[in-house]
Amino acid sequence: MSKAQKIRKTPNRRGGADGIINIYHACRTFGQSERDENLIWSKEVFFPENLLKRTARTHSLVPDFGLSIIEMRGFYPERFEPNRYGEFTWSNNQSFLKERETPAWRLIRKEPLFTAKRIRWRNDLESQLKLLSQYRYVPSARRVINFLLLAGPHSDWWKKYRYGPIRTGSEGCQIGIYTTNAKYNQDSVINFDVVYPIADVSHIGISSAYNPIAQ
Repeated sequence: MSKAQKIRKTPNRRGGADGIINIYHACRTFGQSERDENLIWSKEVFFPENLLKRTARTHSLVPDFGLSIIEMRGFYPERFEPNRYGEFTWSNNQSFLKERETPAWRLIRKEPLFTAKRIRWRNDLESQLKLLSQYRYVPSARRVINFLLLAGPHSDWWKKYRYGPIRTGSEGCQIGIYTTNAKYNQDSVINFDVVYPIADVSHIGISSAYNPIAQ
């Protein structure tokens, strides 16, 4: 039995050395029924076996129900940093907060790429993107948040996103997602910020994920 075929048979854990976030853990996290007929998508993993083995230490295979950021925030409002008025950092009118997607497995890098440390000039999002292979892409804010919430705030993966703003693929101008200590809360939370294309990239990382590749 291949690794992809074993995914639904793995123990009920968030993730392990095999890099898989269990579908049953995901169901409990986002209030989904494990018996829902719509979960048929979770049996189809469109990533080659050799890719899953090769990326097990660096990437996580993540079940994604396609929920919007606003929907995910409804499950865990305490995981998002409020503004000084106690409201969500970004306006609910931002389109990227409302976008939903077709449920699927995502192969997302556990640690963001701080490729900017090797780049010495400004205006350099394009140069960051060139360091990604043809099979990789910058995932949307929605996909990264799905990954972070499933990993959980006490995971090593969550901590990797605490070192600075991270570019994602949302809204043309990139959205920085990072976790930080809330002013009145010891738990780290997700914070949104604008990462302008002209920003000094020496302090900005970039999220990375693999596109499905036909076997």
